[in-house]
Amino acid sequence: GARVSDIEAKLDELPGGEVSALVIHAGTNDIRHRQSEILKRNFTSLCKTTKKRCQNIIVSGPLPTLHRGDEAFSRLSSLNSWLTSWCASNNFVFVNNWDCFWERPGLYRRDGLHPSWRGALMLSDNMASCLKT
Repeated sequence: GARVSDIEAKLDELPGGEVSALVIHAGTNDIRHRQSEILKRNFTSLCKTTKKRCQNIIVSGPLPTLHRGDEAFSRLSSLNSWLTSWCASNNFVFVNNWDCFWERPGLYRRDGLHPSWRGALMLSDNMASCLKT
């Protein structure tokens, strides 16, 4: 899957003109590299670069994982906390998916990482509710 820096590199491929809204849902694939401070810098850069193309940006927070180990869980939890604070301080809308998915195995596929169809519906509903406001 794509990492935060990969997404930023692809921004130039968006169609020309003003994009009315953009949702960023990323970060989980960066966790395995164990470079939290670099991930924070990359997120900051992605958000600020995206803001140049679109004023209505929504940052969709990571999902907690199931049965993927304590380290991954801890890093994702820390990322979620940091994004919550950073987005509030920098006037970005943040969707906190953490509580909706916490200890709800029916929202995940067997891998404990990717959302099931129910989880995907929940995730899209969370994002859509922010687009309507």
